[in-house]
Amino acid sequence: MVKLLSILLLAAGFLAAQTLEGVVTDVVSSAGIPGVRVALSQGDKTPYVAVTDSEGRFRFSELREGDYSVRYSATRYFSPSVPGDTLQVRIRAGGLPVRIERRMIPLSRIAGRVIDGSGDPVAKARVELTTGSAFWQAETDAKGNFDMPSVIPAALPYTLSVAPPLAGKPPAPDPDTHEPRAWVRSFYPNAGFEEQAIPIALHAGEDLPGLELKLLAAPVHAVRGVLLNPNGDPVAKVAVALWEPGPRRNAFVQAVSNPDGVFELPSVPDGEWRLSAESDRALAEQWITIKGRDLSALKLRLTPPFTVSGKVIVETREGMPVPVPPRVTLIKQHNGKILLQGQSIVEADGATDGGFRFELYPGSYRVIPGPPPPGFYVESVRAGETPVLEELELSAGSPGLTIVYKSNGGTVRGAVEKCGTGQVWLIPQQGPPPRNYFAACNTEGRFEFTAVRPGDYYAVAVPGYELWPGGVNAAILQRAARLTVRPNETTGLDLTLSALR
Repeated sequence: MVKLLSILLLAAGFLAAQTLEGVVTDVVSSAGIPGVRVALSQGDKTPYVAVTDSEGRFRFSELREGDYSVRYSATRYFSPSVPGDTLQVRIRAGGLPVRIERRMIPLSRIAGRVIDGSGDPVAKARVELTTGSAFWQAETDAKGNFDMPSVIPAALPYTLSVAPPLAGKPPAPDPDTHEPRAWVRSFYPNAGFEEQAIPIALHAGEDLPGLELKLLAAPVHAVRGVLLNPNGDPVAKVAVALWEPGPRRNAFVQAVSNPDGVFELPSVPDGEWRLSAESDRALAEQWITIKGRDLSALKLRLTPPFTVSGKVIVETREGMPVPVPPRVTLIKQHNGKILLQGQSIVEADGATDGGFRFELYPGSYRVIPGPPPPGFYVESVRAGETPVLEELELSAGSPGLTIVYKSNGGTVRGAVEKCGTGQVWLIPQQGPPPRNYFAACNTEGRFEFTAVRPGDYYAVAVPGYELWPGGVNAAILQRAARLTVRPNETTGLDLTLSALR
């Protein structure tokens, strides 16, 4: 009897077990990708792991009924802009095998060398590739060569630049004026200012070797001033640094303030700079512009941190459980470029009542609401009663922040003829807050967006290799359908696949 019971229990277990199988493909070639690590997990349990075969296929068998998360990772590939790198699947006992597909974009490569005005290679130069808030860095070797083998391709043009080595011999004085010069950041191929640079377009899987950047020498000037504490008294023996705009990890130049608080930064070329100092939980920041002459008599004042409070409101329907309030992130920026120095990124978890607090220094910040709970969308972000669109200036006395999530979003579903590995973009015609939605077509060419913020949208279907260009451009407007999403309603939509270039 015991033996019979064991056999019956074993048979029941096999009946409850299920199979999950799938394929991972390259969005450009549509070929299967071998060697992709696929992790299948439930909560905090140890995940099941499979590796794709030579055709990009994988299989999990004898799975128990329940909800699973699927994650993908591969060398020289990344996931396109569909909702996160995690796919949720539901396994049901006794059903047919579950089949899923994932498309990944091949990374790009950019390589070349850096030379000086005489054509000699420059070692230990810092090469940077930037677009928006994304950036890559590399240092040149003894022969001036650099290599960035894993760059995410982007529809936005990249800017390639090179900064001089942190230590090195300065260039010769100007041959005409005999004034001193310094090596300065130079932009591809040999421009002294970013607006003069030739942008670089990187398509998925593209290899751009052999690029050459020329490090330039430019006239320099001095920056002089005095460092003061919050009471207006001079501050001695504190480092004062000068930074270029953007995500720079190293100061261009720095000096220590004298006993009387006076500082001098020599050899500063023309351009916009951020002057900063930090001491005893106080920060001083000031943006300055150098134009052909020295800058003197600056007063750089240290300021203590201040507190900004706020609240996350998650509105629910009657009888619906209230989700945990999402985390809030602030990113320090200047003219749309992230700043990496000091306290550049701060995060706060909401309390059970949704309240949160940040301790900050004055500056411009971008407010990033946490991902909405399932079934919700971000309805608004406000500072006091003012909608927050882009950067927000925060200082002592700034109004509190309020982030509202709602659950009455609409649904958009439809089909794309011959979608294949394509994707659909759903783009608000106007903010706030600017939130785009991305979805991949399934094997039948269908797509669906849920919990969409009510409003007017553009919708466009594009090949899987297309990357979000950072904003609505003429190519999108020419191809986009226009629709209105209403609360708690479903909107049907059929689209035609069309490349943007």
